[in-house]
Amino acid sequence: CVCVCVRARARVCEREGESTTMPLSRPLAWFALAAVALVVAASLEGYVGLVGQDLVVDAPTGGRVLLNNVDVLALLQEQADLVHAQKTQLKDQAAQLALVSKVIACSKTSQYYDVDTTSCVHANNTALAQAQSDITDTKNLLATVIECSKNVDHFWDVASTSCKQINPVHEPADFVSDGWLAFSAQAGTASFMEIAHGLGVVPERVRVLVRGKDTASDSYFIFESSGAAICDDECDNYGGVVSAVDDNRVRLWAPDKSNAGAKGAIILVVDGWGGEKHNMNIQSGHIKVYAWKKWLSRDPDYVEEFNFASQFGAASYKELTHNLNDALPHKVQVRCTPTDSSYVPEGDNAGFWFEGRGAAGVDDDTQYQQHGGLVFAYDANRLRMWAPTKNNGYTTGSLIFVDDGWGGEKNDVSSHHAKCKASIWKATDGDPKPTWESEWSPISARAGKDSYKYFGFGPSDRIPSRVQVLTRAVDGN
Repeated sequence: CVCVCVRARARVCEREGESTTMPLSRPLAWFALAAVALVVAASLEGYVGLVGQDLVVDAPTGGRVLLNNVDVLALLQEQADLVHAQKTQLKDQAAQLALVSKVIACSKTSQYYDVDTTSCVHANNTALAQAQSDITDTKNLLATVIECSKNVDHFWDVASTSCKQINPVHEPADFVSDGWLAFSAQAGTASFMEIAHGLGVVPERVRVLVRGKDTASDSYFIFESSGAAICDDECDNYGGVVSAVDDNRVRLWAPDKSNAGAKGAIILVVDGWGGEKHNMNIQSGHIKVYAWKKWLSRDPDYVEEFNFASQFGAASYKELTHNLNDALPHKVQVRCTPTDSSYVPEGDNAGFWFEGRGAAGVDDDTQYQQHGGLVFAYDANRLRMWAPTKNNGYTTGSLIFVDDGWGGEKNDVSSHHAKCKASIWKATDGDPKPTWESEWSPISARAGKDSYKYFGFGPSDRIPSRVQVLTRAVDGN
């Protein structure tokens, strides 16, 4: 009898009389089995090392390999199953990574990954195209709302999805300057400013706002520019902002010392006005410019163009009969453009239009006080206009004047001759209506503090689109 014993370190020993008896009739088969056992033992040295016990080949049980009565083949099968499961898991992970890579690749083009077909599909799919269109529309809407909010007189109306004007009186401006711009008197040539509106036509309406802070009430008040200087720097106190416009530019002048006193301001209501109530004398403030190609969507009901001149005696007065029979027209406008210049070469302000105003600033009594401007008034059927003339004083008045003591004398003008244009719009039911309107209220000059008047038109955090103050005479000749 032969016994084969395999130790943990795969050493083979032969002993007699132990374990199982092997018949001599099958020695080769048993030796083959022993060889297999040796190979298995060698391959499982790690297992044997862990268990630290003998591996025994049990021939009568059919060649099973036992490890302390544990079936090694079963362990091998279990290990094989584990390896197979790991391979399957790795395959699943690889498939997931491949799917993610494909989705990313689709997203880099104008395609998307379709789960149903497991493929990239072009983005001309109706639903996706609609989603992309919605995103574009939202971006465009946001840009429009932001642009609307830049205009202080407008707000975005969600219901109508449009930009609307606060308290609308006119159509939205065709040009608005870039915010409030700093502007000062007594700053040399910096007291002159030119702003390009770029409309390509002379706008019918230009609105220049001049903002200054009332220190007494700690509030900002808005004044508007004028079409001519009321006085030069020979005056004790003078002020305002003079404006003019052509087909592409708006010019602005503020007071600036030339050959006399530095008493001019961009806002001046002091000595001799309103009983000195709420006096304002401001040299530095801010301006903002609005321009409209058309005053209204319709043309004026009456237009008259004519030549006019200052220092021509009675010819410096003109009366036009418009016969509109409208006691209170919607708007009356008179503006002039110079056709000569006393002190600067003709052409410096050629094509620039200066607005008329509702009252004269000074008379002709002072020899060196230059002044200018066209004054006009109207009733239901007539339009009256006055240009400066000498009466019992001096010929210091000009029809168009912004010269000595204004804007560092940059692009200055002193013109006796001009081409003028009068335009009148009747009031119609279709015109925008004011959101607030006062009754006719008495006010008088030379009445102390009663020469000042205040109107409150309701709370608002917005500057009104337009403020118009009409003055009607009740006495005098």
